[in-house]
Amino acid sequence: MLRRQSSLNAARLPVKHVYNIFVTLSETEGDLYKSALEDYECGKSRDAILAGGLVISTLKAILQQGTKIKFLTDLLTALKGSTERVVVISNYTFALDLMRKCFQREGWPLHRLDGSMSATARTACVNSFNNPDNPDAYILLLSSKAGGCGLNLIGASRLIMYDPDWNPANDQQAFYFVLCSTKHACGPALITI
Repeated sequence: MLRRQSSLNAARLPVKHVYNIFVTLSETEGDLYKSALEDYECGKSRDAILAGGLVISTLKAILQQGTKIKFLTDLLTALKGSTERVVVISNYTFALDLMRKCFQREGWPLHRLDGSMSATARTACVNSFNNPDNPDAYILLLSSKAGGCGLNLIGASRLIMYDPDWNPANDQQAFYFVLCSTKHACGPALITI
């Protein structure tokens, strides 16, 4: 059995820097959200309140994507000229779909790994992203639900948690998807409040 002690790991792994970036709704998005809240306030029947909660959570998810995707695109634009390789982790495949469309419009090379891929396809995707000679390895879109097979993404220099889970254990597990052996891992977490 192989056992690594934390003192051994600490001596060999690069320093990890974590940045929490809070992205707020735009004024228009905030107005739409407040309007939706006002429509489903007190005095409604139980069914209307439950339906309102579904409408509000759906509206919130849609609104958050607009501001956050713009911030993420700006961040990736700033990193593009460098030798960075970025892993963007999301809990939602619809967010990965939206990012893919936005990034393809920018002409950025990207990979995607989610739970629908076979083990062979996952291995090919990871190997392609980690290959230092691959000029098409800039962004890896990763579903946080795609774990379980032990991903070793040593090609990554940045990790972005696009929509963190509210269970810190899930976020920590997703964070450890990316193991950087020669680069400094830097992980901004994008959180809309």
